[in-house]
Amino acid sequence: MSGLAVALTGHRPQHLNAQQSAWARVVIPQVMARLVTAYDMRVAISGMALGADTWWALAALSAGVELRAYIPFEAQAARWSAADQALWHAIRASADREVMVSDGEFSVGALHARNDAMIAAGDAVVALLRGSMSTGGTADAYRKTIAAGKPVLHLDPDACTVTWAEVRRPRP
Repeated sequence: MSGLAVALTGHRPQHLNAQQSAWARVVIPQVMARLVTAYDMRVAISGMALGADTWWALAALSAGVELRAYIPFEAQAARWSAADQALWHAIRASADREVMVSDGEFSVGALHARNDAMIAAGDAVVALLRGSMSTGGTADAYRKTIAAGKPVLHLDPDACTVTWAEVRRPRP
């Protein structure tokens, strides 16, 4: 594969206020555009959750980037609102590739396994992570990405800042 595969980890809507959500919805497509033009990003990896994952997937579809949907378990959207379920199914149907991480029911372990699989598959990770939050799945995925030696672009909705880490091109 030439070009980068980039995963996103990020907060769910309940962890963002209205201003932070609005900022994230604007900056995520901007970051994707920058990755596509400056770093030859070709693949977007989404964990298919509400919030940042959904916004990343929609940005990928809009940008014409290959979308890979990493689904932690089949019933991921089952408890969501009807509108959110409909959007999830539409994004899933539009994905170029789907990876079902677990064949079981909901579990925190399945969510972490999904994050681990996304980090392993990506050349880099975009992290929509509030600077004030150090616990939870997003913070854990951020730390695991750094430990894996992969570049991270940190989008901090607390400060409305983007910290561009070095994004290396994959080796042929």
